[in-house]
Amino acid sequence: MNFVDAAGGVVVTTEARVIATSGSFADTVRVTAAAPSVVTKMYAVPDRPGTYTVRVSAAGYSDWVQEGVRVGDNGCTVKQVSVLARLARVSTTLGLILKP
Repeated sequence: MNFVDAAGGVVVTTEARVIATSGSFADTVRVTAAAPSVVTKMYAVPDRPGTYTVRVSAAGYSDWVQEGVRVGDNGCTVKQVSVLARLARVSTTLGLILKP
């Protein structure tokens, strides 16, 4: 999972919370701030194939949601899936979402 600012494509450097859900199963991962030149990556749902809804929450950004993320079985592990979350900034003074 990679996180970038939708307006400028720069890496989001704030802490983020990622929740991957499939039916009644949920996996939550907290991603700490990264250096601006490093792509923020996280890994969730190890060894659990299925179709997931992924939600990313980060301070200063509106929640980002992607439904239908399919994680396939690769024998003894799951197939790696790449997801890019383009987070939209929220104006802290007005509570508005800033469009790129």
